Amino acid sequence: MQIRCAAESDKESILNLWKSCFVNDKEEAIRFYLAHRFDPSSTYLLILDDSVIGMIHLLPCRIHPDKRALYWYAAGIREDMRGRGYFRTFATTVLAETQKKGYANVCVPAPGLTKLYKSFGFCFSYTAKEEIRFRKDAGIVFEKIRFISASPRDFLEKNPERGDILWDLSAIEYAFRDNEFYHGKEVKFQYQDHLYRFFVVPEDEGVLIDN
Repeated sequence: MQIRCAAESDKESILNLWKSCFVNDKEEAIRFYLAHRFDPSSTYLLILDDSVIGMIHLLPCRIHPDKRALYWYAAGIREDMRGRGYFRTFATTVLAETQKKGYANVCVPAPGLTKLYKSFGFCFSYTAKEEIRFRKDAGIVFEKIRFISASPRDFLEKNPERGDILWDLSAIEYAFRDNEFYHGKEVKFQYQDHLYRFFVVPEDEGVLIDN
């Protein structure tokens, strides 16, 4: 078993592994990531018998507000290799190596995997969460809510003290392109001269950060 950084020549192996690990992701979306966001130097691969069986993509960001961090993205292992301890060894090795380099590690596990990631050394951190409830009996006139196209710079204004993960502009611009490619345009909305952006996190999920 070998753990190493990826190379450009690994793209097709990563594509095949990604499709195996995340069956709901469309191939064109994966290829979009590999073409526009993939960084071999911050992608770790798990190799067994000359085959790529595991991957962890690390996306640079910041927290707290000046702590360098790595956001774990598309981390997985080939289905037939699960339950053998390979991914635990892989994840804990990557975690230790990035910590030695002075990085914090941040992840949002897929549903049902929070306990697993906590066993690797992640723990619950705060989750940025704003919830705005509009009720008719509160006198809100929904017709007066104005939706506005958001821009990448709107998302540079996050508050690290509240728990937001901070991304540089190039990463945000990629996310916008990815969302437009896959989901549609980002929006924010205005009501009574105030601009709002918000997302809701399920009660049993949230951002994990390494100890």
